[in-house]
Amino acid sequence: MQGGCSPCPTCPNGQYRTGCGGLNPGLCLKVSICAYGKFEIQAATPTSDRLCVIPPCLLGEYETHPPTKTTARQCATLTTCNSNEYEMYTPTATTDRKCQACSNVTNHVLNCADTSSRAFISSKHICEVERVNNCCCDEIGVLKRVNGDVFIRNDETMVHFSSIEEIKGSVNSDQFYVRNRGLLGLVNFGKVTKVLAIQLEFNRITQVKFGSLALVEGPVVLSENEITSMYFGTITSIKGPLQLQKNAISSIDFAAIRSIDGAIWLERNALTSIEFGSIEHIGGSLLLNNNALTNIYFGDVSVVDGWVRVENNPLLSSIKCHNMGDCLCRSNHTSPINCPEDCNFHTCI
Repeated sequence: MQGGCSPCPTCPNGQYRTGCGGLNPGLCLKVSICAYGKFEIQAATPTSDRLCVIPPCLLGEYETHPPTKTTARQCATLTTCNSNEYEMYTPTATTDRKCQACSNVTNHVLNCADTSSRAFISSKHICEVERVNNCCCDEIGVLKRVNGDVFIRNDETMVHFSSIEEIKGSVNSDQFYVRNRGLLGLVNFGKVTKVLAIQLEFNRITQVKFGSLALVEGPVVLSENEITSMYFGTITSIKGPLQLQKNAISSIDFAAIRSIDGAIWLERNALTSIEFGSIEHIGGSLLLNNNALTNIYFGDVSVVDGWVRVENNPLLSSIKCHNMGDCLCRSNHTSPINCPEDCNFHTCI
């Protein structure tokens, strides 16, 4: 009818109409047929095509049978190695993980600089050693536990603890004592859930990935590195001081940490703001001096067992201490609010 509208024409069976609207009646196109290995997830309508996809295996699965014209691909759940096994073959998209039983040996030292020591570990399928020297090497990948310390050689650039779940000693480098800056740049704790201490000062570390780590039973010492940001992941407690001074940290996320049983050393970084998240107790002094702080948010912190240092933060106009700390070290332009008395001169130098 002149001046009126007409409905879009209906297409023949097996076709759908597209582009109909305004003065354009559109055109009919043939409905797609799902190609080999693909399956219909959305049926065709009078105005839209059939939608076909190849359903993938889910995360944590691998393909056992490929798709055909009439059947979807079949998937199975990846095998998980238990605590007395190690991963012998890494899974792929079409193959399962293969686990191998390991023999627990508690008195052997894995020395990554010694070929016979490495061969002993790999040939005997050992997954528990007394300690590790000159870390790291491929044999680290079969270990589940280390009953003592891990010593990282000073020319190592990257450390990944792979399948290790517990380190009963410390993770160490000897850079602080030899005063020769190490080359270590990246540390990934992977599946490690507990470690005695982390002492990796005076390296070139830019990133620490804490992975599954939940508890550090002693100090965390990462001072004098090149770290720009810190995220503590699933760690809930550090049973010692946290030393991060003399890095280039501009952001820090304490995440799940609830207590640090020692001082927090964060001076001489690039922090502009800091929030303490869920931390309730700081078992030592809090050193935030020589940064670029404008704000300090104590959050859930109720106790600081030591002095609080915030001097040499030029843009920090005030600080609310919530009556925490033994005394306060501050610059004259920083006004204290509910803070302890100023520390004496000798404490603040």
